Amino acid sequence: ADPASIRHATMAIVSTTLFVVLVGAIVIRIFDREEYPTFGGALWFTLQTVTTVGYGDATPERIVGRIVAAAVMMMAIGLLTVITAAITSAFIMRMQPEDTAPPIDPGELVP
Repeated sequence: ADPASIRHATMAIVSTTLFVVLVGAIVIRIFDREEYPTFGGALWFTLQTVTTVGYGDATPERIVGRIVAAAVMMMAIGLLTVITAAITSAFIMRMQPEDTAPPIDPGELVP
């Protein structure tokens, strides 16, 4: 209901996702230089993994790359889940009618 908190949550999710993409690219570049000889190639891999596109042009063969890929995939699933939940919640809140009935006094319920 509070647009400011929704904005803060969105910025936190986007920031975390960007952080995971960059850190994932750095880790792959450091520990798997043979498969990803450039930072750009490692960044491309983590970016396509976090967006769940996965063209298949960059697939890690070594365990380090696969661990980073798994972490980035889990982050992507979490990101998509939170975004979907936020959009669904906003639609549901807009569809619910305003409660116009006056509040019930608990004292009125006791005979």
